[in-house]
Amino acid sequence: MNLIVSLEIFIYNMKKSVSINQDYVMVTHNPITHEYEYLLYRALDISFVNDIQIVNLQHRTKSNQLKRLIMPYNIFLDLIESSILTRLQ
Repeated sequence: MNLIVSLEIFIYNMKKSVSINQDYVMVTHNPITHEYEYLLYRALDISFVNDIQIVNLQHRTKSNQLKRLIMPYNIFLDLIESSILTRLQ
């Protein structure tokens, strides 16, 4: 059982927030210019809001501003399983 599934079971049973503080990278490629862009995201926590499981993410914009994103857990998990988001070691 991987870390994400273990956390999901724990959160479901506890119905509260769990801090994960893991870094993820998303690499995008422009095939015309052959340029790559690396976007770093920090997954802060997984929690329940109105019985919906969400993930809080943090990232820096190109102007170096810190931004926060909230996404449903199932979308976050799909991004990881499809290797769009890759966990940094």
